[in-house]
Amino acid sequence: DYVQYKNAVTEAGNALMALLAGSQLAVHFLQLTEGSNRLLPDIFPKVEHINRFNLKSEEAYSLLNEAESHLSAMGVPYALSLHEDYIRSCLELLVRASLCKSASVKKALPSGYHEIFEQSTGHSFSGDSKIQLSTLRKMRNCLMHNGGRADSSLVGELSNWNATLESDWFGLARNSPVGLKIGEKVFFGQGEMILSLAVTKRLAHEANVI
Repeated sequence: DYVQYKNAVTEAGNALMALLAGSQLAVHFLQLTEGSNRLLPDIFPKVEHINRFNLKSEEAYSLLNEAESHLSAMGVPYALSLHEDYIRSCLELLVRASLCKSASVKKALPSGYHEIFEQSTGHSFSGDSKIQLSTLRKMRNCLMHNGGRADSSLVGELSNWNATLESDWFGLARNSPVGLKIGEKVFFGQGEMILSLAVTKRLAHEANVI
């Protein structure tokens, strides 16, 4: 299960980075058509799905140049879902070993998987990694259930961060959510996507070692 998880994360990470790089390659390539009044399907008729991108070069350039935030907003939930599926498979192994009750796993939310794992094994995950995962999950929830704006749950968690947590987050994401106020837009960029892949891989490795 762990090998399959690592392969899936690698594949997902490569695909997401390919999309990010591809959008920027397209931005540079479209500079060659700057000033044209023709639509993209007329300029690139052999490109698959181009009819769904029925725009002039300047409009397409603007959209592609802003693609990073949209791709990252999709990539973070993707990384979290892969991790949650893996941790659930770990819990199912614990059920088979009679270290965990099947009913507890079935009724648990993904946000409680790690706690059940710790209680069942007597071992703990890295505290900072768990907090970072919790923050990423709350950011995802704001994206999916609150119009992409910070809610009290996210802001409350960030208010309890210490300097080390913020420094570690900034070291990977080159950006920090600390200081967000309720109702403000939650930012997703390449840094947040890289951080979500790194944090979930770290916790999955710890689970496999345990």
